[in-house]
Amino acid sequence: MESYLEKEIFYFVTFTCYRSVGSESSSSDSDGVQIEERKKGKKHQVFRLSFDAKEVSGDDEIVKVLDYMHHNPVSGKWELVEDFVDYPYSSARYYELGEQ
Repeated sequence: MESYLEKEIFYFVTFTCYRSVGSESSSSDSDGVQIEERKKGKKHQVFRLSFDAKEVSGDDEIVKVLDYMHHNPVSGKWELVEDFVDYPYSSARYYELGEQ
């Protein structure tokens, strides 16, 4: 059975492995939907596959990715909040404090 963390990582990786559709490919229609997906009933395509996606395997790597994601809003040029657990669009509060 999958753990909660494994499910969260799956959803994160699934979401971040896509980028905004900026150009049409020859195998998609005007909505950016792949022809094969259109046949299955898909109507819209907002994101496309990313070519720079990296596989994350093992708990140590997952923790490193989460740590990077959680600290990104407070590091470098961003500095969106003083404490990374206070960033409202992050799961940091859940993982660090057990709060939802």
